[in-house]
Amino acid sequence: MLRLRGFFTKHKTGTVFLGLIMVSLLTLGLSTRSINFKPKQAGQSVFSFFQIGIHEVGSFFRNTVTSIRELRRLREEYDALQEKANEYRFIVRDVVQLQQEI
Repeated sequence: MLRLRGFFTKHKTGTVFLGLIMVSLLTLGLSTRSINFKPKQAGQSVFSFFQIGIHEVGSFFRNTVTSIRELRRLREEYDALQEKANEYRFIVRDVVQLQQEI
């Protein structure tokens, strides 16, 4: 208890300032008449938090699956292009051989 009393005597100005701020905020909060508690809006606010969270998790998994499909498609396209490139190399080699024979 002596420590607490010593703290308040040492920081008297800051303690009084903080007390006045708290009293002002309390008075302002109690005097405001525009605060209306609407349970429906409070419930929607709470549930929208969970709805957004579930939506984001679902979007993450949907985007992951879409990315995997896209990677698979790109891999197939890459393999097909590699095969075509190999075919063209053989054609070029054959053309070069034919030109050397002529």
